[in-house]
Amino acid sequence: MVAELVRQRVVAVGSPVHDAFRAVLRHRFLPEADVDDVYRDAAVVTHRSPDGVPISSSSQPSVMAQMLEQLAVRPGHRVLEVGTGTGYNAALLATLVGPQGSITTVDVDPAICVAARRRLLDSGATNVSVVAGDGWMGVGGRGLFDRIEATVGVSDLSTAWITRLEGNGVLVAPLWLRAGLQASVAFRRTKGGLESTSVEPCAFMRLRGAGAGDPAYERVGEWTVGFDKPDPEKAALVGQLLQEPPEVEPAPALDPGWFTGIALRRPDAISFFSTRREGALVCCGILDPSVSGIAMIASSPGVGSTMQVFGGELARRRLLGLIETEEPIDVRSLTIRAIPAGVTVDGRGALAVLRRRNFSFVIDRRTPVRVV
Repeated sequence: MVAELVRQRVVAVGSPVHDAFRAVLRHRFLPEADVDDVYRDAAVVTHRSPDGVPISSSSQPSVMAQMLEQLAVRPGHRVLEVGTGTGYNAALLATLVGPQGSITTVDVDPAICVAARRRLLDSGATNVSVVAGDGWMGVGGRGLFDRIEATVGVSDLSTAWITRLEGNGVLVAPLWLRAGLQASVAFRRTKGGLESTSVEPCAFMRLRGAGAGDPAYERVGEWTVGFDKPDPEKAALVGQLLQEPPEVEPAPALDPGWFTGIALRRPDAISFFSTRREGALVCCGILDPSVSGIAMIASSPGVGSTMQVFGGELARRRLLGLIETEEPIDVRSLTIRAIPAGVTVDGRGALAVLRRRNFSFVIDRRTPVRVV
């Protein structure tokens, strides 16, 4: 597994993150999973809601490693982790900070905390405190943190995290942008807010609790559908369209970042995913209510990509037209500024301005955004 992380150039041999992954055995945190699944570069679902939606997992190792690289943890650091899960990431963090550092990890599910605490102790991670509570609210009485990492998808940033972050600290969070499009963003403080130092692609399960915001995922049959914002009418239309088998054809030539370019600019962008034994099936495209159609590109491990169309030719033509005309955007090329709510933002020239309860997120690649 670690050799695969090196092959992907996520970590370098001998780096602190590389050595942490070598030192911490993942199967100790996934005792009920098949060992072949444990040591693949894939997420392993550990808990589901009553209707079958995954709500907790051990994240994909390459994504975990990339986020730890973004976090830039050093020996002696104090780290807050939001989203304990199995405890595997907390054990990696504990290795990175060493005996002089400390990890506080918080999860909203008390049962998850009990299991993670036991596995962390069994693995020898004695510098980790597991706290049951709503991580959106932070943790009280523990001072400031050099690093804060959210390992759950969020659509906003908690002000409690910002107040607990050291002045020169780093906050890394999987930020929901649009239509299921997420990015792991490393933020540092700047005058007037926070600014990204790096942005990487990712996909995480959504935060649970008070900070979850409006649900932008809908369960439709075997699919979890990501909308830009909650829309019961669109969800009903999707359910109706998916009842019929799609028209399937080879996918057109696609530039990396094709969907990012569409999702940041088009309100009709939509994404689907389905978790299966052989890996996640991910579909991205558009929902066009005006023609009652869906056109999307479906991708799965070992199978490749196909175009799938529900509802007719017009949706297909529209998606092909967007693929041809919309400039692809590499998530890694983005800069994201988080401006506190109440501050007027001049977003002229920006790719997108996402207004959330606590922060407005100004997304760009080139033109600096002026805060008034």
